[in-house]
Amino acid sequence: MLVKYIIKIFIIIFLIINTACDYRPIYSKKILSNLIISEIKYEGNSTVNKFLKSQLIKFVDNKNKNEFKLIVQSNYSKEPISRNISGNITNYEIKISTNIEIKRNLKNNKLIIERNFQLKALENKFEEAQYVDTIIGDLSTQIVNELIINLLNYDNKT
Repeated sequence: MLVKYIIKIFIIIFLIINTACDYRPIYSKKILSNLIISEIKYEGNSTVNKFLKSQLIKFVDNKNKNEFKLIVQSNYSKEPISRNISGNITNYEIKISTNIEIKRNLKNNKLIIERNFQLKALENKFEEAQYVDTIIGDLSTQIVNELIINLLNYDNKT
């Protein structure tokens, strides 16, 4: 009986606290609808650019000329970081670096976003290639998320 009473009080307090604050998710539809990119130019690694483009396409509106214009220069590297006794590669580091030039209302900014990931070499090279593609996609998603946050706060920074 006491346990049920404590649970009810906890639920009531939880509801009061959550409804009293003005919590809004970062990626709410209302906030994201204000983010419009009028033009994006991609340079560099085509695989990384494919993943970036697939996620940024929903923000592109060519009709609006007053919004963001982006030039995205991407670089990708897969470097060995360790080898076994026989000289075979055992671990790699995948690194994606993007230099993004942001133009809006006669203001220009540069944003550099880098992401790294270390992975073990797989014996099956086909599976390793698929795994690397998945990692590139995940790192590209992280880069796009950071870019979106920077664009949403662009006017506050400059």
